[in-house]
Amino acid sequence: MAFEFQVGFRYNALHVCAMKNQAEIAQLLLETLSNAGFYQLLYPKDSQEVTNQRLDHMVDLYLNMPDKGVSTCVIESFVYDFTQVDVTS
Repeated sequence: MAFEFQVGFRYNALHVCAMKNQAEIAQLLLETLSNAGFYQLLYPKDSQEVTNQRLDHMVDLYLNMPDKGVSTCVIESFVYDFTQVDVTS
């Protein structure tokens, strides 16, 4: 599960990056979450198939975790609400 930084609104690290216009941190986070080697370090006994499923699931959680505060479902909508376009590039 994606770590929630603000439980009331269910903000994860990408939401915080959007609010604070931290495009570089968002990019680093997504690169890390999209790197199979990262999961292989955490779960060295997993097969490649399980690693890929885990990777897809985690990226999906971070990109699609809804913001309960304004019922935004996708990170892009949240970013545009805060007009931090650099985070989506």
